[in-house]
Amino acid sequence: MQGFVSSIWLRSRHPAIARARAAVPALAGFAPRRRLKTGDAAQVFAGRLDGQEVVLKLFTGADAPQLAARQADALSARGRRLGTGPWRVPPLLFAAPAAGVLVTALVPGDRLDHLMSAADGPGRDRQLAAAAAWLLAAAEEPSAGAFQARHWARVRGEGLAAHEGPDAPLARALAAHLAAAAPAVHGMRVSRARGHGDFGPQNLIRDGDTLWGLDLGAVAPGPVLKEVARFLVTAAVLAPRPGAPPGPAAADAAALLAVPGMPPAEEAAGLLPFLVGVELAERLVRLRPGTPRAAGIRTALAAYLEGSSRPA
Repeated sequence: MQGFVSSIWLRSRHPAIARARAAVPALAGFAPRRRLKTGDAAQVFAGRLDGQEVVLKLFTGADAPQLAARQADALSARGRRLGTGPWRVPPLLFAAPAAGVLVTALVPGDRLDHLMSAADGPGRDRQLAAAAAWLLAAAEEPSAGAFQARHWARVRGEGLAAHEGPDAPLARALAAHLAAAAPAVHGMRVSRARGHGDFGPQNLIRDGDTLWGLDLGAVAPGPVLKEVARFLVTAAVLAPRPGAPPGPAAADAAALLAVPGMPPAEEAAGLLPFLVGVELAERLVRLRPGTPRAAGIRTALAAYLEGSSRPA
């Protein structure tokens, strides 16, 4: 009954859906089934439209049109290469960027973080290898360059310095660590590509031998290891590796990086620990106290600063 009531409420009263229907006539027949995600930038719903199971993404905020257009472009471009085979993105059905609206097909399968949590060690490593293979298949504009560690440390340090509240001591400690670590890795060779933008197991759906990548957001090429760092931090919060110390797991990093085509070991050993710190800084400055993931981020950050969780 609860699901039925929720569906009726979504269909008739949810303000975001009502606004989208008013702005985009093609959504008049959208029948929501459930809310999949609510975040700072978007709300995501599953439902039916014109007889098809779909996902409706409603971007919010002043930059909603730009975000919707960016993701529509990413899906269109990747869809031409990743429309068949084992590594895919959901088909884009239509977009109305001016209204912040994106509609894709609802793809079958299970979230990768759920599969990782249920797997034994070798099974988890197979899921991680599939994630790395998807990232390599999706990558565009590969190149190599000099890593600008001082830039990353300065930008993240500014955000951390402005962070207030109970996590301020953690923020100051992380800023100091990044500043101290930057000179040793500044100028190192770094592999770059246009990747996912929010690469994590929660954005990968597995259906048999097919792996779907959701919520693409990258707009410019960046370090491939930055995508790996984001995946590791997210996995540490959503699907911690059993028996591993708190925080991003070295065994998870090894499984991702073992896939041919991923950045070489020397590059990963130098840059990945630093980029995990950069990723933790991004998470900390956006952290909402009391949210389900807050405790996991704090635990991962504390372990990182202690040196017990810096995968290489």
